[in-house]
Amino acid sequence: MRRRQFGLAVLALGSLGAAACSGVGRTHVEQGERVDTGRSQFDNYFREVVRYRERVDAVAGDDLFSMREPLVEQLDVEVDAGLGELLSATRARVEKVRGYGVRLSLYLAPGAELEIVRGDVAIDDEDESLIEAIEASAKVAATSFADYSALLEEGSDLERRRATLADKIDGLPRKFAAKTDLMEDEIVGAGRVLRASERALLAKTQVVSHFLLGLSSAVESGARGATVDGCEEAIAFKKEREEEAEKKVPWWKRRGGGRGAPPRGGRPPRAGGGRPAPRPRPAPRPAPAGGGGDFEM
Repeated sequence: MRRRQFGLAVLALGSLGAAACSGVGRTHVEQGERVDTGRSQFDNYFREVVRYRERVDAVAGDDLFSMREPLVEQLDVEVDAGLGELLSATRARVEKVRGYGVRLSLYLAPGAELEIVRGDVAIDDEDESLIEAIEASAKVAATSFADYSALLEEGSDLERRRATLADKIDGLPRKFAAKTDLMEDEIVGAGRVLRASERALLAKTQVVSHFLLGLSSAVESGARGATVDGCEEAIAFKKEREEEAEKKVPWWKRRGGGRGAPPRGGRPPRAGGGRPAPRPRPAPRPAPAGGGGDFEM
C-alpha cells in the first residue's frame, strides 16, 4: 500500500489541515475519549496523549498572574498592568533602594537567585518587602519555565513515538484490518493534539522568558560587581598582611634561607642553604735560621 499512503501523507502534513487529508472530523483522541483498537500499544499511546493534553491545558489556562502577583502587590500599578509597565515600576523602585547603598543582581541559572549587597544605611520595611517580592516573582517564573520546558520535551517524545506507531500499522496481523482506518485517523488526530499543545506551551514559555530577562535587567544595580570588588580587596589585603609578616621574620628564618639559627662566629650559610664552608687551616711556622732541627751537636 505504497508504505501506508506515504507515511499517512507524512502524518497529515504535520497535522496542519489534517482533517481534510484524513477525511475525518474530531477524533476520539481530540475529544478526550478512550480509543479501542484492540492493540494495547496503540491504545496506551492514545491514552497518554489525552492525559498529556489535560496537563498542558491545566498550565496553559494559567494567566501567569501568580508570576506577577508579588510585584503587583508592592508597586503602584494596576492588577492588569502590562509587562513593560510592571518592569519599569520595578526599575524605578530599585533605583530608590540603591540610593541607600543596596545593590541587587538576579541570577537566572540554574535557578532564580537574588544577590543582595547592603550598605550602611538601613532601609524601611516597604523596601525590604520589595526585595522579597522581586525574588518571589523570579522564583515562580523560573519554576513555570522549567515546567513548560519539561512538557515541551515530553511532547516531542510523544511525536517521535507517533511516527513509529504509524509505520507499524502496515505490519499488523490481518485480523486487525478492520481497525486500520481507526488507527490511522487517531494517529493523525493525536498529531493535531500535540501541535496545539506545543503552540500553547511555546506562547507561555515566550512570556516567561521575556519576564525573567526583563526582571533581571530591571533589578541589576551592581551587586555582582560589588561582590567581585570585595573579593579582590580581601585578596589584596591578605597579601599585604602576609608581606608585612614576612618582613618581621629574621632573615635566617625566611623562606629559602638556611635552617635554624646562624652558626657561631656570624658566618653566613652557603648560598642556597646547607652547612657553612670550613675555615682554612693556618700555614706552618718557618724554621729558625741556621737550624737543622730541634738539637744541635
